[in-house]
Amino acid sequence: MDHLIQQKISQAQEEFEFFGRQKSEIFALIETMSAVKLNETLNSPLGGGIYFKSRVVSDKFLLNVGAGNIVEKTKNEVLDLLKRRIGEIEKSEQLKLSEINDLNSKIIEFQKKLKAEQAKKQNV
Repeated sequence: MDHLIQQKISQAQEEFEFFGRQKSEIFALIETMSAVKLNETLNSPLGGGIYFKSRVVSDKFLLNVGAGNIVEKTKNEVLDLLKRRIGEIEKSEQLKLSEINDLNSKIIEFQKKLKAEQAKKQNV
């Protein structure tokens, strides 16, 4: 049982770390988007470490909303969306942290029971 709980804790910790990485990426995106200005020349990624020069010709951003559907959003709309996403991730982080704490409590409880059982066997 102790091993299964340890595995669950390890998995939960990995998920918790993943949430942190997601937040970091979003914060970096917010910082980059905030700096983008109309008529600015950018190095736009094509993929595989390849970039091309591009010029910002609109104050609208194109947002993939799934299934290949792209919609135009203002900078503020996208920033608000990203900030809401950070809030969602933080809620998930709190839930995952609570799960980790619960699992740690179960391990402590299990270890106490195990020690009590061992003490009983030694006294017999």
